[in-house]
Amino acid sequence: MKVFRQDFDALLSACMRRAPAIHPVLFAVFPVLFLFAHNQRDLDFRDLLKPLAAATLGAAAAWAIVSLLARDARRAALSVSLFVTMFFLYGHMYAISENWFVFGIYLGTPRFIFVSWCVLFTVGAHFCFKAKRALPHLTVALNLVSACLALMPAVSILGYQLERAGRGGRQEAGPAGIPAGGPPKIPDIRPDIYYIILDGYGRHDVLEEIYGYDNGAFLEFLRQRGFYVADASRANYCQTHLSLCSSLNLCHLYRISADAERDGFDRKPNSAMLKKSRAVQFLRGLGYTFVAFASGFSNTEMRDADIYVKPPGTPSEFGQLLLNMTPLPTLFYYELRHHQFSSHRRMVLSTLDQLGRLRKIPSPMFVFAHILAPHPPFVFGENGEAIDPGTAFGLLDGSHLRLGGEEYEAGYAPQVKYITSQLMKTVDQILSRSGGPPIIVLQGDHGPGSRLDYDDVGGTDIRERFSILNAYFLPYGGDAELYSEITPVNTFRVIFDYYFGAEMDLLPDESYFSTYGRPYDFVNVTDKAIGVSRRKAAGFAGAGRGE
Repeated sequence: MKVFRQDFDALLSACMRRAPAIHPVLFAVFPVLFLFAHNQRDLDFRDLLKPLAAATLGAAAAWAIVSLLARDARRAALSVSLFVTMFFLYGHMYAISENWFVFGIYLGTPRFIFVSWCVLFTVGAHFCFKAKRALPHLTVALNLVSACLALMPAVSILGYQLERAGRGGRQEAGPAGIPAGGPPKIPDIRPDIYYIILDGYGRHDVLEEIYGYDNGAFLEFLRQRGFYVADASRANYCQTHLSLCSSLNLCHLYRISADAERDGFDRKPNSAMLKKSRAVQFLRGLGYTFVAFASGFSNTEMRDADIYVKPPGTPSEFGQLLLNMTPLPTLFYYELRHHQFSSHRRMVLSTLDQLGRLRKIPSPMFVFAHILAPHPPFVFGENGEAIDPGTAFGLLDGSHLRLGGEEYEAGYAPQVKYITSQLMKTVDQILSRSGGPPIIVLQGDHGPGSRLDYDDVGGTDIRERFSILNAYFLPYGGDAELYSEITPVNTFRVIFDYYFGAEMDLLPDESYFSTYGRPYDFVNVTDKAIGVSRRKAAGFAGAGRGE
């Protein structure tokens, strides 16, 4: 028995000495897999492939180069594992130290954080190359730890993708809750439907009062083309994913609020409803082809659409999240920032352009386009000139954006002016190229955010945040069903009733605020959202419908 134990120990020791150091690659792929696993319901699996390949090849190449230089593969592997771990922890280090002050000295500057990171890595690398006797055991231990770390998110991703593939072949003819209904008022009509969301596009009166911007020329343009402009319209919710989930599911979010924890942060229930919305399922049951444009915002990316339109060369939101975990934005601050803002401009302009030139297909189309403008970042001047906001790239708004009210107003007004000028061209192109009169809905998901506190309803200008542009082109008399205070939750109820005989009752035009951290803890702010708008709307009486 003693001889057997000695032989086993010798064999184990030999295996440890010969065990290859694979932990640099595993430590490199773990952050990529982990980030994707926690956001995969809002992402496409293809978004994972390039970052995963880059992390794998990068770690392997670094290991090979350091091994040649140091002539010691194990110590090289140890130092590379340290580097890739710190590489992906840099963003967390930056976030933690953002508000650090020592003796009144601010330590959250990019330069100080980067220098500190370099010092920590240098000290760690020094100890890696000083390691001697424990190297075989340490290599095996790190291999096991890194393998377990990488395996956990990989299993989660695989399980979800298999579940998603199993659901992919099943498609319902129509969603529950939308009755088949009686005969439509306009029989045998299947017009193309364009649902265009201008993120953060406020209502005319609020734009003028807060931003000093007169949007009257645009509204007159719409009325001349036959649009009905709902002059007193409001958003139902103050956050994009909630607002669009409500409008595309033709309901208030009472059920999702009841099912989810009111103090929970998990947006997956909302995302699941949005990606399989009742409106899309209903129209698909009527033979519509669902066409969706990429938005650059994962919550509204409809990658399961029949036709998914994405401008070439635009980065994925997952890639941006991963990039911000690393020191690369600090090292190549100006180059990366310029590229990110240029890509954002290109996506906004490409979507507006392609909407007007969309190729007609035999079946009727339901076209969904969520355009991240005039929402921050403010990257357009009033004549379309490229603007550098002077901040890191992000899709933040309100209190998360950390702009003063005057700075926000100075950036928002020129951007809304330019986006409006391009939108007018898009509308004319859609109307001129359509075979028959289409349905067009131009809608803000919520209003601007110069006075938005994401954590406090009391610190938010409710009327600014909930005021929205809401304009409808409903041919064959469909605009007779509209009214000045209609909210997005009733948009498709009106359309489905008039054109497809769904016989749906209208819901209360209510508005709900919720904080970013507790998205399902709704506070009814309808009265505050209306504010003086109802009284001001009297000045617009009779002006909503183009005559």
